[in-house]
Amino acid sequence: MSTVTYRALTTYKYQTRHDVTWETGITPEEVFESPFIAMDSTGRLTIKGGYAWDGASGGMPDSGTNMRSSLVHDALYQAMRNGFLGLHHRDAADRLFADMCKQDGMWHWLANLAYLVLKYFGTPNAEPQDRDEIQWSTVPTAIA
Repeated sequence: MSTVTYRALTTYKYQTRHDVTWETGITPEEVFESPFIAMDSTGRLTIKGGYAWDGASGGMPDSGTNMRSSLVHDALYQAMRNGFLGLHHRDAADRLFADMCKQDGMWHWLANLAYLVLKYFGTPNAEPQDRDEIQWSTVPTAIA
């Protein structure tokens, strides 16, 4: 099991301290790399040091059982929003979130409930945006 080192932020909640990599089982249509996330042809997701995310969503409190999964899930949804990963991978991303929560000690019924919340209410957070409107920065503005 990998560990995630992060710090609390004001605009986002957390920021990774170093690069982290996971085998997602999600095969992208194309290999991609952005300033903070990358995915190879086998589905290996790399989240680069400095990536910021907002922790768990949907009323679920952040805890040791969902920090790792919320990081990976947020990066996958960002890849979908930015057009790097097809929206048809959303269910696999949602299932991966639940599986990682279970691996990290979350009660199975709660992880399954979180999956259902993502399945039925997560679409707007994954829908692609116009790539020309995406603003990339190497440091979140709250950190400057």
